[in-house]
Amino acid sequence: MAKIFFPSCKNKAAYPAASGKLREYLLANYAVETVAGCCRNEHKKLSPDDAAIVLCNTCFAFCEESSSVGKIVSVWEIVDSDFNFSFPNYNGEKITVQDCWRAIGRDKIHNAVRSLLKKMNMEPVELNENRHKSLFCGMATYMPQPAQNALLAPKRYGTDAPGMFKEHSEEARISFMQEHAKQFTTGRAVSYCLACDTGIKTGGKKSASLLNLLFGEAE
Repeated sequence: MAKIFFPSCKNKAAYPAASGKLREYLLANYAVETVAGCCRNEHKKLSPDDAAIVLCNTCFAFCEESSSVGKIVSVWEIVDSDFNFSFPNYNGEKITVQDCWRAIGRDKIHNAVRSLLKKMNMEPVELNENRHKSLFCGMATYMPQPAQNALLAPKRYGTDAPGMFKEHSEEARISFMQEHAKQFTTGRAVSYCLACDTGIKTGGKKSASLLNLLFGEAE
């Protein structure tokens, strides 16, 4: 079974150092055979004999709904199961976990995220709307979604998204983020979605991507 890694175009641009370290880690330790380009095109090449390794929740949805891939596994699950991974130590820092709407229904991702935080000596703090109850995805749901999303993942971005992705002014989007940030009681929040990360920061709260935390990259 060929293991194909989808590194996420947007995550590579936003977190270049940590993305590079993740790529090197997977190539060296997880027998990844191919680092794919953009998931919007490359997912079509997957076969039932392939395993897709994904970082982005949208990449996951495209591979799941519009490819013939045999298996999909998140980066978070891989690192969490690696007994030899060198986890940084964050000295017991309490950090709010921001779950992403795009990860609803993915228990393995939710569990791996919290396990990884604990392995980095961090104390996860839960929001009331967490895991499958989270409807947050930064400002992404307050503007029209790319039409291609619903075509490539009609369940995740169609059936499972009623009433979402409505147009709002920039001023309104910022206000929504500021209101959302008021519920955080810790110095920082952590997310595993770029839109969530950006939204938290727009709301005036310190945010750290899980990717940067794992590979010791400062935000």
